[in-house]
Amino acid sequence: MDLQVLPDQVLSQAQAGIVQYGSMLLVEGVKQGASAAGKAAAGLWRRVFGDGGPDASTCEAMDELAADDADADARAVLRRAIKRALAADPDLARDIAAELGGVTAIGEGATAIGTLQGNAQFGDHNTQYNAAAAPLRRPDDVDCADGLTVGLPAPRDSGRFVGRTSELDRLANALSGGGGAVITQSIAGLGGVGKSELALRYARQYAKRYRLRCWVTADTLGNVQDGLARLARVLCGATSTQVGDAVIGHTSQELAQWALAWLQHHPGWLLILDNVESTSDFSAAVGDLVSASHGAVIVTSRRHLDLAASPIELDTIPGPLAADLLLSAGNRPAAERDDALRLADELGGLPLGLQQAAAYLRHQRVSISSYLDQLAQRPARLLGYGTTTDTDDSEATVARTWNITVVTIEHALPEAVDLLRTMAFLAPDALPRAVLDHHPGLDTDQLDQAIRILAEYHMITLTESTVSIHRLVQTVIRHQTDTHQHHQARRNALHLLYDAMPRTSILTEMADWPTWHALAPHITTHATHHVDASPSRRLAYLIGQLGYFYDSQSQYATALPLLERALAITEAALGADDPLVADRLNDLGSVLSHLGRYEQALALKERALAITEAALGPDNPATAHRLSSIAFDLSRLGRDTEAVPLRERELAIATTAFGPDNPATAHHMSLLAHTLSLLERHDEALPLEQRALAITEAALGPDDQQTATRLKDLANTLSNLRRYGDARPLMERSLAIAEAALGPDHPEVASRMSDLAWVLSRLGHHDEALPLEERALAITENVLGPHHPNTALRLNNVAYALSRLDRDVEALALKRRALAIAEAALGPDHPDTARRMSYLGTTLRRLKRFDEAVALEERALRVTLAALGPAHPDVADRYRHLSDRLLDLRRVRDAREAADRAVKVAGDAYPPDHPARVNIQDWHKRVFGGVPESPSDSP
Repeated sequence: MDLQVLPDQVLSQAQAGIVQYGSMLLVEGVKQGASAAGKAAAGLWRRVFGDGGPDASTCEAMDELAADDADADARAVLRRAIKRALAADPDLARDIAAELGGVTAIGEGATAIGTLQGNAQFGDHNTQYNAAAAPLRRPDDVDCADGLTVGLPAPRDSGRFVGRTSELDRLANALSGGGGAVITQSIAGLGGVGKSELALRYARQYAKRYRLRCWVTADTLGNVQDGLARLARVLCGATSTQVGDAVIGHTSQELAQWALAWLQHHPGWLLILDNVESTSDFSAAVGDLVSASHGAVIVTSRRHLDLAASPIELDTIPGPLAADLLLSAGNRPAAERDDALRLADELGGLPLGLQQAAAYLRHQRVSISSYLDQLAQRPARLLGYGTTTDTDDSEATVARTWNITVVTIEHALPEAVDLLRTMAFLAPDALPRAVLDHHPGLDTDQLDQAIRILAEYHMITLTESTVSIHRLVQTVIRHQTDTHQHHQARRNALHLLYDAMPRTSILTEMADWPTWHALAPHITTHATHHVDASPSRRLAYLIGQLGYFYDSQSQYATALPLLERALAITEAALGADDPLVADRLNDLGSVLSHLGRYEQALALKERALAITEAALGPDNPATAHRLSSIAFDLSRLGRDTEAVPLRERELAIATTAFGPDNPATAHHMSLLAHTLSLLERHDEALPLEQRALAITEAALGPDDQQTATRLKDLANTLSNLRRYGDARPLMERSLAIAEAALGPDHPEVASRMSDLAWVLSRLGHHDEALPLEERALAITENVLGPHHPNTALRLNNVAYALSRLDRDVEALALKRRALAIAEAALGPDHPDTARRMSYLGTTLRRLKRFDEAVALEERALRVTLAALGPAHPDVADRYRHLSDRLLDLRRVRDAREAADRAVKVAGDAYPPDHPARVNIQDWHKRVFGGVPESPSDSP
């Protein structure tokens, strides 16, 4: 073994993968669709550098080699890194040397085929194993210990609370009977005036008023949800370091809804929403809690918000009181009072600037006169702010104050300022301290010293698990750095976030969800500082994964801009035809599908398919994944006939790749069967579902969750064939497996109950169906919350069961609530919202409230036309329902016109012998005496 030669051999074997993926090799090289060269290189690279990968400088060299495979400097850096790693582990070096002695280069044409375990995703369908979400207890059944605090910041140990006595009294009086108070500022956008300090002082001084005090950072809707989710975790028994069985599997949105329900059911609490930026975010996050009598709400904001709460406007601290603060907190003698008044004036009475100046005076033991001299030598324009005409005066005073402190810290410990610069490119609040552990250029001792000195000078605020920095500090730091420091700090911040990002599956490893929630504001903030930067694949991967996380949490509107940005960066970095671009296109298309924007989603997914086929070949499993995604959107667009050959092709690819008896292949069979059922080809779907069940049961056993899924799918096909008696025992068995595996209160169990209830209703057993539907609703609402789309689905199913028992008045209230949930969760213009409108119209018709029913059907028709286009099968259904409602009002001419349009749309959407088309034609003939020979054009 020759350590002079071996690094060159290792680099030679890994170079093809490095050129393809750069520093993303250990992430992209292990994906299912990765090239053979990439997989081989990733495996070798992981052996040399471990799962954590190489350091930042080595990663930069990898990206440089990817940009120019002849870059000699990059190759030299990589050789040195490899040599160091191998020299540190002689046994590993000997093993690799022996293996490389007879290795054969692996080309792009090789194909790796293996078995599928754990989690598999095909198209927009995902199979998860052991991903059970434990049910949450009912909020009104959960109590809390007296004196509980959640998220409440530690008291400032150096500040003095002066000049705010009257405001504190007003706040205490406003909250003496519950309700809320809004703390705003007289200058829009001004920071550091003491809003949060006043709220914190109230929370601590009047602690005995409340059993629970909760502090939530509220600058974005996502942060409000995360803060409320933290409250839910504490109330449910989880700790800050352990997710807790009670909340695993629940999204931040679900936990936030649970926390709001808890606050509605319990008295004696104080909720502080710090730094609210918009009225809409506040209303969307907490609804009418401000007017509740159960507890108290304080809202702090830089803006004047139109909220139903008592407004308290904070101004800067008057000179004499500000001078008192400087003298007491700065440990200066009374003889310096005149200088203190001058300094208070220079700082504009801004509490944050006063606190920073006092900390400097105390730690440096300098006179206020000396501080004033230094402040005069560092005017605002020297910090890169420009002239005073484009800078807020208060920000300029803070900039001058903090610049003195930064210079002092830099003399004492330059590494601390490096850390401060890095944090300037992250979100200001609650950065997990563990993120900083691998800061480039800082060892553990240096990092500890840097954090200590920054905290001493109040440049950062520490808790046991987080570190925060004021927004204006970040602004000052970013503007005072030169170009090289700016770029280096931004690279360091990206490196920290990339290292901290979980590498496990987002869909199955729910224990990592809190980490994603903690990193989310820092990732999104960091991305805003890369607008003019060169394309970074690391940044694209980071924000793409965050977008995928939000997509998995059903937060589609939040996921969309992140995935759009990830696509743009990846395409700019790699070109339009790279396989990674196809991944980004497909991820973005999936979110658009969830938002009901199927045409846009389809275009992106078709482009992703073309790229994947060209790069990996037509028979690669990744190609099957693209086909499945396209088939999903075609079906949502009512183009099931076009979806069938894609489903057949993806099944053929899966059969070749995984084998004919693999559960993954069975999954593709079931997808094909489902698409055939959408075309009413149930006789063809049935043997596919039977075969899929047999494969799955033989491979995984009779009690596996996938077996339960196949049983349910087969029962649905039998129901489509009106063989309800045969379907019932399969549904019962599927439910039993789910209950045994997941427990009686799992949302998947609720879904199986509802499936069984539907079969029972078709058999005429409505009395048996209703309690199943009611139990399914209770489980879903308790676990997912009262505002989740699945809760709307369960409400509608209970309403249907009630209507079968002629209890339409009760059904009406449930359907109204289901529609309200759909409108709030999906938007008023989503196709699923239109279906809820039509369902409600049906109940109104049964109650003979015909005018209301017609108005709803007309609205549902408008939404469906706008969302899906005039030729979609759902449009035919909407016209048919509208025609029936118009006949109730004896508007025969209008009803006939709607019926004619229904026939026309059905004729365009379905082949001549399709049962749905025949059904609409028969209905038209039965009601109006025949099918029009030349139906009017659809609008």
